Amino acid sequence: MIRVEPLPPQPSFEHQQKLAKRLLHEVWAGEPAALERVRSFLPDNPDSDSLKLHQAQLVIARGYGFDTWAAMKHKIESLTHSPLEQFDIAVREGDAIRARGLLTQYPAIRARINEPRFDFASPAIHQAKHNLAVVDVLLEHGADINARSAFAAGGFGILEWNLNLKQARPLIERGAHITPWAAAGLGLIDQLRAIINASPECVRERGGDGKTVLHCAATREIAELLVDSGADLEARDTDHASTALQYLIGDESIARLLIARGAHADIFAAARLGDRALVEKCLSEDPGCAQVRVNVPPYSGPGLHIYSWTLGFDLTPADVARKFGHGEILELLLASLSPPFRLIDALWCGERERLQRELAQRPEALSELDPRIHVLLPMAAWWYRPQSLRLMLEVGFNPHVTGAHGSTPLDRASFHGYADMVETLLALDPQPPLTQQNEFGATPLRTCIYGSLNGWKTGHPQDHVRTLQLLLGAGSTLDPTLLPTGNDDLDDVMRAWLKG
Repeated sequence: MIRVEPLPPQPSFEHQQKLAKRLLHEVWAGEPAALERVRSFLPDNPDSDSLKLHQAQLVIARGYGFDTWAAMKHKIESLTHSPLEQFDIAVREGDAIRARGLLTQYPAIRARINEPRFDFASPAIHQAKHNLAVVDVLLEHGADINARSAFAAGGFGILEWNLNLKQARPLIERGAHITPWAAAGLGLIDQLRAIINASPECVRERGGDGKTVLHCAATREIAELLVDSGADLEARDTDHASTALQYLIGDESIARLLIARGAHADIFAAARLGDRALVEKCLSEDPGCAQVRVNVPPYSGPGLHIYSWTLGFDLTPADVARKFGHGEILELLLASLSPPFRLIDALWCGERERLQRELAQRPEALSELDPRIHVLLPMAAWWYRPQSLRLMLEVGFNPHVTGAHGSTPLDRASFHGYADMVETLLALDPQPPLTQQNEFGATPLRTCIYGSLNGWKTGHPQDHVRTLQLLLGAGSTLDPTLLPTGNDDLDDVMRAWLKG
């Protein structure tokens, strides 16, 4: 029987992670000492060849006398992190008991409780605002519920982002001030009217992200009050370089009010509303305006244009009309496009027959395309446009072109586990970029592993196991030290591959 031992004098959680991986490798290799250690600390002793990383971690933790890996991790944090770092961890994890203990024991933490150390340079109470138990602990120890974040583009108050009225009320009861941005965003028109009466200039002041109060308007009535009170219809926020209309375009009632009161309606707004007269006005003023795209100048900003969130990433006005079911507007926009841009639209939509019709009318259109448009290929891989991807490859788009984060289309599809698109990319590229690294230094195989562990459900077919198998079959180099990854299914594939 192997004895339980104390943690080393200067424990490292990273070292324990390495020990767990080493133990797993040794068990898989059938080393007697490792097998004996597993038998000692795992009551339901699994077959050595089927041992998983989480089980190896439990063996390591129990070897130090802990019931769980998490308990060992917390203990190591208490020994290796400063009290302030432990406090930050407790707040992020929503652990009110740990936070209280640290605040009680360490006056230095209490003195720094309002520092902007959390997401978007916010104080602890902002980080905890959805956990009232932690909020109460922070307030008991001197947190300022009205401290604003120090975000470079403009600081937020606690009520001004990521809250609905039901969630805001307990914070208001605890002393959170209703600022004009909060009142506008939470739909509190009476409170907003009182604020404006007391300080009329507030309608032009800047809040979080550099937004004006009008950017935050939750209802038509609030928007009307603000416009009547002198709000600037064309003011752009700092982070997204966007107007109130662009922020609020998803609410047709508000959008039409702002336009009626003089707000400039761009081609995206006109397409979103399905307003033929507005679309025709935009085209008359700028015949090329239908050829723009979200996040390409002039529709860009330091933190991406707000249309990314209100309409969709990387869309054109025609895409917007399609997305929101405005068929007549779509036809009008397509008719306004130049031949190369009609070709691009057909490619982006994956419409083979329309592409062939365009090429039949103008065979030279492909050669007229700006090579920079090839960046649509990694975009198509990221947003799951399999037909678009195939058509672009078939007409000669560069499969090695890089988009966001220096990623190739293969890298982008591998992150999400879009096996069907990975298969297309590998089939249509005789020399796929299997070794090309993105800006994080990862090849498509490593990106696939990372995406399986840190990605999200996209609503499209995702299969990281099949993606990994395709990459290995195409010749990706498999470094044995990647094992174990933490994804048991991927580990099984890689172990089988290494065994040959």
